[in-house]
Amino acid sequence: MFVDNVNPTAIETGLRLWEDGTSVHPIEVERHIQSISACLKKYQVDDFVLIQIEGFVAFISAVLVLEQSGIGYGLLDPTFTENEKASAIKICPAPILKFESKGYSVDESKSDSGWIRNNRARLMSSNVYFTSGTTGTVKAVIRSKKKCKIESSAIKEMYDLHAGESIALKTPFWHAYGFGMAVMPALQFGLALHYSKINSPRTVYEEVVTYHPKLFLAVPSQYEIYGLKSFNMENNQTQFIASGGPLSSRVVERFRKNWGRTIRNQYGSTETGPISITGLDDGDKGTIGTTYGGVSIELESYLSSNQTLTVRSPWLFDGYLPSSPEYVICEEPVLLYEMPDLGKSDRQGNIILVGRKDTIVNLHGKKVSIQKIVDVVSEFQGVQDARVCLQNEEGSDFLVAYVVSEIEIKQSSIFEHCQERLAPYEIPSDIVFLDEFPKNKMGKVTVTNLRTVKGRL
Repeated sequence: MFVDNVNPTAIETGLRLWEDGTSVHPIEVERHIQSISACLKKYQVDDFVLIQIEGFVAFISAVLVLEQSGIGYGLLDPTFTENEKASAIKICPAPILKFESKGYSVDESKSDSGWIRNNRARLMSSNVYFTSGTTGTVKAVIRSKKKCKIESSAIKEMYDLHAGESIALKTPFWHAYGFGMAVMPALQFGLALHYSKINSPRTVYEEVVTYHPKLFLAVPSQYEIYGLKSFNMENNQTQFIASGGPLSSRVVERFRKNWGRTIRNQYGSTETGPISITGLDDGDKGTIGTTYGGVSIELESYLSSNQTLTVRSPWLFDGYLPSSPEYVICEEPVLLYEMPDLGKSDRQGNIILVGRKDTIVNLHGKKVSIQKIVDVVSEFQGVQDARVCLQNEEGSDFLVAYVVSEIEIKQSSIFEHCQERLAPYEIPSDIVFLDEFPKNKMGKVTVTNLRTVKGRL
């Protein structure tokens, strides 16, 4: 189906857009829709396309056209490095819709028409998300459009969203968090979307008190910035949501102190979508909170710690797009998904996250818990945050601890602290002091970035 039948009349659903505090006129959206429709027709794209668009209005317009015309699409991160982009296209060799100064175009240079043809029915009914997580390895997650709509309905119910209400989005709209939590519900239920790249605390405060969004979506590193200033948020009912990485208690407490509001921490992943959300009171403190409707989380055993978490959800992903020549796409929906996280149950039956399975490494024949070492280093007075990762030089493995400190700390003092609490093989070989941890685009501290960073002089 080509896109002749797209209705260009401003967003039928009632969707309204704001960018950097300015209302986007419907005529501007209509122009984008007409240009995108003409572009897709010119290049005869009628089944599946990757969207690589950084502009907010252009991106939303593209999604509107593709949703109305029944074309499947994937969200290709426009800030990907060349290596990441090459990996993504190798996994999903489809044409790429772009928007640049000269307008819209489709890049077919890396497209594999045979792959598209062989998987056409599946691709047309699906969305594809790309993720590199904390490991830096690009994966393509495929989820049916039907599941995406079920997910949007669960989000609407969880937050009691109604047409005309708004969502403020500070996180990239092409990532699963921003797209699933904001873009899709807005399209489906006629919500207003406020998007802004400006992250100064004063500007964010003014946006919230001016537009009164029902939801405010950001990542932990952004809340760390917002909480540096104090504002009067009396009588404001905005719900502040964080996702996309660990949310430290320090950030939560500072935001509560300076803004008078609690950050609700969402648990989930690209593969699962939203799983649970912490509440507005201290009853959820330290736990994963309340699950979304239809979702359940199970532990292997409720009698011991460090148990694998298994998720049941009606909108779990359908599988990964493989890079093998066979291009076999998962035919059956994934009903159960084993999370990379480990958890335990408290006395009330609440689930508490205690670490990740990939933090257990093999070092010279010994099983070593990276999280255990992080916890020990973090206990030392003056340590603000800590990370530990496995390094390799000239074929030899060793541990390195990275420390962000509030005060000057002697390296020897931390070594002594570790020697008193850890086995000899668990003690880091080196301790690197940093002013702050390097973060990726979603505010996550990645092993790849840590391994290349130089310490504080």
